[in-house]
Amino acid sequence: RKGKSTLINYLLGTNYQTDFDEGIPTLVSSGGNAEKAKVGITDLSETFCPVPFACDEYTLIDMPGFTDNREQEEGKVNPYEVAASV
Repeated sequence: RKGKSTLINYLLGTNYQTDFDEGIPTLVSSGGNAEKAKVGITDLSETFCPVPFACDEYTLIDMPGFTDNREQEEGKVNPYEVAASV
């Protein structure tokens, strides 16, 4: 997990705090605005297609990773989806 969705949620007003799960630091939502970008809790990414979010005068786009851990066929689609959204 790289944190792209978590960063977008933070920029949109979600508050986070550090929690320790078996000694490993993890960010957990702690109030503020609800998370809008879906954040994965496993090694499998939740973002497959680019998703835009309005933030003041900007548009934030949650992108899938190029080295996403999905099936090979889905991995081939990612670069095309990203290019189409820009």
